Amino acid sequence: MNQISIQDLAVFNAGESLISGLNFIASAGQPVCIIGHTGAGKSLLANAILGNLSTPLHASGQVTLNQQVFDLSQPEQLTKLWGKQLALLPQEPWNALNPLLTAQQQVEDVSRYVLKQPAKQSQQTTALALQQFGLAEANHKYPHQLSGGMAQRLAYCAATMANPNCLLLDEPSKGLDQALNQKLQQNIKQLAQQSALIIITHDLDLAAALNGYLIVIEQGQVTEQGAASSLLNSPRSDYLQRLIQAQSKNWHNLKPELATDKAQTELVKLTSVNQFYQSQHVLKNIDLTLHAGEIIGLTGESGAGKSSLGNIICGILKPNSGTVKFSPSLTKTDCQKVYQDPPSAFANQLPLKTLLKDLTLLHKLSWQKVIALLNKLDLPESLLERNRDQVSGGELQRIALLRVLLLKPKIIIADEAVSRLDPINAQKIITLLLDYVYTEQAGLIFISHDQQQISKICDRVIKL
Repeated sequence: MNQISIQDLAVFNAGESLISGLNFIASAGQPVCIIGHTGAGKSLLANAILGNLSTPLHASGQVTLNQQVFDLSQPEQLTKLWGKQLALLPQEPWNALNPLLTAQQQVEDVSRYVLKQPAKQSQQTTALALQQFGLAEANHKYPHQLSGGMAQRLAYCAATMANPNCLLLDEPSKGLDQALNQKLQQNIKQLAQQSALIIITHDLDLAAALNGYLIVIEQGQVTEQGAASSLLNSPRSDYLQRLIQAQSKNWHNLKPELATDKAQTELVKLTSVNQFYQSQHVLKNIDLTLHAGEIIGLTGESGAGKSSLGNIICGILKPNSGTVKFSPSLTKTDCQKVYQDPPSAFANQLPLKTLLKDLTLLHKLSWQKVIALLNKLDLPESLLERNRDQVSGGELQRIALLRVLLLKPKIIIADEAVSRLDPINAQKIITLLLDYVYTEQAGLIFISHDQQQISKICDRVIKL
């Protein structure tokens, strides 16, 4: 039986303890789910187990994988296990995929070089795997040509292809529509019967469905652990209680009544917009009008064209036909987008502070506005000293939102803007967005697969 045991795992940054005293066992039939707030150290934990921490971070402790003992302070021991014995699905799928390889090539490489299958067998295995994950028609597409949900499924397909002894899944269900999420849950359940799984997630429904062992982390410390069914039904810690209560299904209706004059103030109007990708008709005769103070929910299956429609509104993508007409009062910076994939929106060679300083200088903005938004978003200013890859996915997502709000736009495209956040922070950020929309009489296009979020914050919903 495949089993991984973690003893006294700790992660340090120049002597500062980021994670300490972590102990657990994951085995086939007994997956371990790790939950906690954004920036709690969950992804650090996964990279420590893999021996994949970036300098100056370092780990201590011990990993026992199927009776083989490894020292976490010697990461080179662990990197030799990557592929068949130890594998990771990273939080950011585009960072895990080779931009120069097609979807088929990404998966085929695993079957050929990890499973050592002959070329013909590898092609057949890959075709079946892509079909299983609904990616058969995307086999010749490159990562940048995939939707967020499609990239997530492709990365998952590649990570699980070799049936590794131990698999770490970092936010596997984010960015997926409800139907795909259900399929993913079933696939993970099947995988958990043969592999030792460690799942890092904000998705409490996924943790409940897997019904394994649950570890709750807050500020790098374990606050609660035990059987998932027991903890989720009877949480002991105040933190877990707040996490459960902050799930979108427990929200009250957050949208106020429409202002009587809202219908008179059009910000942007789309008429008969069509968009093709090669032979695929992605958007068909879309008519949409966004008013000041209005929130429109945009939902639909993965790959339905939601991000493309957002890009058309922002002027990033030109429609093949149809018109996009803005209010004459809007300027070039009045339409801003919070991208689904935050790392792609930030240069990695420079500290985040430098990137934001450049923005304030370009638009003649006070740095105090950045400080004020950091406080609203519960982010320490010291975080800006790091590059994009040195902060968590949820922290980077909030910095992306900060950058958008700094320009005080009249139209915001929020593309899965809280998908990387824990329920508590997601609720805070959505409340902040709503306050901004109604205070500034801005318009918001809110793209999400979370039907509960959509129903409780949007004035109307468009399903693609």
